Amino acid sequence: MVSRNNLQQVMNEVSRNLDQTLVAPKSPSNASDELVVLSGFDPLLSDLRKQYLDARAMRLRAEKDFGAGDGMCDMAALLEDSAWCAMQTCYMEVRNERVMMARAQAEMARIEAEEERASKAAKEKEARETYEQMVFYTKITQKQKELKDNMFWFLLLWLLMGPEQNLFRNFRAGNAFRFAA
Repeated sequence: MVSRNNLQQVMNEVSRNLDQTLVAPKSPSNASDELVVLSGFDPLLSDLRKQYLDARAMRLRAEKDFGAGDGMCDMAALLEDSAWCAMQTCYMEVRNERVMMARAQAEMARIEAEEERASKAAKEKEARETYEQMVFYTKITQKQKELKDNMFWFLLLWLLMGPEQNLFRNFRAGNAFRFAA
């Protein structure tokens, strides 16, 4: 016998499947964004924000799949607008709570200080790497200059000692014919 699910179970299953298949694009993570920080503290605001992002992703996908003038896009735009209004209403209510705002401002200050430290560390690392490269290239240039100077003195000494006697001794005309015979 076939078991029949009631309407609520079917809707829950469809909703679960949508949550699994619909992946909302990540919003740009601006740590100082008050809405993002407050949604970290308030579960209702977090849920409404996720619903808005899902509705936005659904609208964008509908525009891509069906075209901007299609009825599906109109419905998706209405859902997005509804989710936006619900999220903004909850956001204004959460902003009115002094304790929540104090926590959010403290968190934003902490995140901003952390980002500033990370930025400063990255700049210091880049400056250190640039300095090390400059030192490396300076050493290479200095070694090349020393090598050129040493080659100059070696050639000068070689010329002064009379290299033609030692270098070309075996290749004089008489000796060259002797080796050939």
